[in-house]
Amino acid sequence: AAAAAAAAALKDAAAVAKEAAEAKSKAEIEAIKERTNVLLVPPGRIVHLYVMQGVYRAVELPDGDGVAPFIGRIEPYMNMMDDHRTRNYREALHSARLASQLGPALSAHQKPWTPFTAVDVCMSCKHDFTWASTSSSAAQRCLDMHHCHRCGGVFCESCSQHERAMPELAMVAPVRVCDACFFAPSEGTRDPPADFDFIPSAYTD
Repeated sequence: AAAAAAAAALKDAAAVAKEAAEAKSKAEIEAIKERTNVLLVPPGRIVHLYVMQGVYRAVELPDGDGVAPFIGRIEPYMNMMDDHRTRNYREALHSARLASQLGPALSAHQKPWTPFTAVDVCMSCKHDFTWASTSSSAAQRCLDMHHCHRCGGVFCESCSQHERAMPELAMVAPVRVCDACFFAPSEGTRDPPADFDFIPSAYTD
């Protein structure tokens, strides 16, 4: 009886030790996740920048409880520093401001973008989008399909290698366009607001 009791005690002790080890391992994993997934809380006003058919738009989010938790915090990711450089912010805010100032004129110039699912071949060369790639998989096809920011058509990589700025479409930075739109004359120009250029160039490099 004593031997059986001792064996049971050892078994219970082993189970307790196993549970403790598993709990410690789980805690260590959670600690690693906390260190690698740092969340940054943005101070002050929050302006949400988003893109609609190549044009930046901006909306100021309300403070306090009105901001959804997933918007009120920033989760770091690869290339985050490039996306958040002062120059990129400046161009995005400039574009959003121009879009707001243009108003109905922007809608008159802007062409609706053709959905990828509506075309089978490049709208310029009429070849399959993957003709210049080593793979013809569905994933590669998606990578080789590009929208022209001016006419909204869908083109292959070779037929849309040029970029141009189009202030009349609130696109202040050069964006991808098809060959025909690259060589087409501009539909008008729009100077930046006089009070916008307030960021020293040293902070935009």
